[in-house]
Amino acid sequence: MSGSGTASPQPQQSDVYSAFKSLYDSLNDAYWAASTVEAKDRISGERDEVYEVMMDLVAEDIKSRTGDFQALSQKVTEVNKRLEALSKDIDSLVARVSAANAVVSGITQVLSLARAFFP
Repeated sequence: MSGSGTASPQPQQSDVYSAFKSLYDSLNDAYWAASTVEAKDRISGERDEVYEVMMDLVAEDIKSRTGDFQALSQKVTEVNKRLEALSKDIDSLVARVSAANAVVSGITQVLSLARAFFP
């Protein structure tokens, strides 16, 4: 493999699920650390969207079911846009720095794996 320039292997469905689950847990922590009711509502809404993606990713070999995979891919694209916006705003929504950092880290992981899994 030396000098071959091969790309890293495409993530597996379980890798993507694990990243969304980790982000879900971070969003749950951020919810409790949120400083206002409005912040809690926004975080809760994003957490619910992440949960829906997780439930779709539980399905056996989603990629083999073209229609379901395309629908999930579109949903993930929309969720990713909202997550990118949340990552920019999270510091103003959550008072506890460690919770905000965990959310940003989780979003970064999800975006990276999702972009590779859902071309």
